[in-house]
Amino acid sequence: MMERLVTMHAYCRPHGSKAEQAFGERWIRPLGAEQDPAGNWYLKVGDVPVLWSAHTDTAHTFNGGQQLQLRGSTLTAKHRQPLGADDTAGCYLLCEMARRGVSGHYVWHSGEERGCLGSRAVLEAVPDWLYDITCVIALDRRGTSEVITHQCGRRTASETFAAALANQLNAYGLTYAPSAFGLYTDSEVYAEVVPECSNIAVGYAGEHTAGESLDTAHVLRLLEALCAVDVSQLPITRDPVVYEISREATIGRFWPEREDAIEIGDDLYTYNGARGLWIRASDAVACLECGCCVEDPGADLCFDCQAELAADTEADRVFLSREYGAVTRMLARERIN
Repeated sequence: MMERLVTMHAYCRPHGSKAEQAFGERWIRPLGAEQDPAGNWYLKVGDVPVLWSAHTDTAHTFNGGQQLQLRGSTLTAKHRQPLGADDTAGCYLLCEMARRGVSGHYVWHSGEERGCLGSRAVLEAVPDWLYDITCVIALDRRGTSEVITHQCGRRTASETFAAALANQLNAYGLTYAPSAFGLYTDSEVYAEVVPECSNIAVGYAGEHTAGESLDTAHVLRLLEALCAVDVSQLPITRDPVVYEISREATIGRFWPEREDAIEIGDDLYTYNGARGLWIRASDAVACLECGCCVEDPGADLCFDCQAELAADTEADRVFLSREYGAVTRMLARERIN
């Protein structure tokens, strides 16, 4: 298993690249999976109504292979590129679970790093099997302890579901707990039609950077736990029609609490002097850099951050590329609105 885990990380797989296709042909198709026109790989094992999710593209800037180094249980890449554990680790886990006959619908999505393109294509196609799904569990989160309940501040899974899933995983010596501080991955795309949509930390750190690493020991422990998860015992309580924003998850990220903010009932309102309006946090068009309300309703950034971005190309350093940054900002704005 360790040999497969390491070898899978040798593929540098930007979305739509030859290496991404070769990765799927070598590791996923032999399991019996089929590929759809959007590049997603799909496999059904048994009848449990869960969608196990990962994505096949990585944040590399080139197509091909890379050298790796394994020191103790920590896997890294050698040549100042992302390791690609986001989300090779998730792909590996899905492959191993399928080999062991763990029941569920498996989707290795394409294009997650370019805006969840593959999962959006699945949702738009509305395949018959999607109507039966009660939960989506994505294996695509940094760290080793989070079961995500919110993505971009929006609830996508209930506390009871996340706690029950964490408890089952922790029976195998792990330390998971519900977390409201998720960003987004493919499971978020399904949140309007599937009740419980979560994301589990799979052991990588420093994703999208040259310092990315993977705790392989954690991946192997998590594999044993996932293979034992009894989905029938997970409570399905969230109503996908209800749109719920968490102030805990969003304040300090999208809408920082400041002196010019007031609470009215359960809502937080922020005064935007430039527009002369009190804006409810859930309705606000927030600057995607600093979180304040933007002066131009049609912009993604406030005037100060626009000036900083224009003057300092390092303002995009948190993104793999300007293309990736643009997609990320667009998606974040969609979720705020």
